[in-house]
Amino acid sequence: MNLKRIILIDDNRVDNLVNRKMLAACGFSSPILIFDNPREAFQWFCSPEGSNQDDARSTLVLLDINMPDLSGFDLLSKLEKEHPIGFPDYLILMLTSSSDIADQIRASNYSRVMGYFHKPLNPTKINQSLLPLLGSLFGKAS
Repeated sequence: MNLKRIILIDDNRVDNLVNRKMLAACGFSSPILIFDNPREAFQWFCSPEGSNQDDARSTLVLLDINMPDLSGFDLLSKLEKEHPIGFPDYLILMLTSSSDIADQIRASNYSRVMGYFHKPLNPTKINQSLLPLLGSLFGKAS
């Protein structure tokens, strides 16, 4: 399956740059939308473009946990509770520096969170973990 887009949500611009370059280097050709502010991401998800269920099913979201003002978990909860038409079924992967097992357990409690990865992405993580996960969910990913 071809991904319509990839969304990176992380307050660290360097991490966003590294992750974008790693995805491109590993063959992802989908447009990459970057938010370094989770509140801006919330607004986008509530927009007509971000609310499109068909597009959501082919969009990969890589979400950081530890961000000032609004954590990745806070963003997920806010979207589940406040999205004007119901938060679409995005494929969400937590991409974080947190190795806290409590964060991993908490992430698994969100039905839309399909995985938990430590940042930054690198070719090994992408090829050995991310691509097989996408393949199991959608078939061939690109």
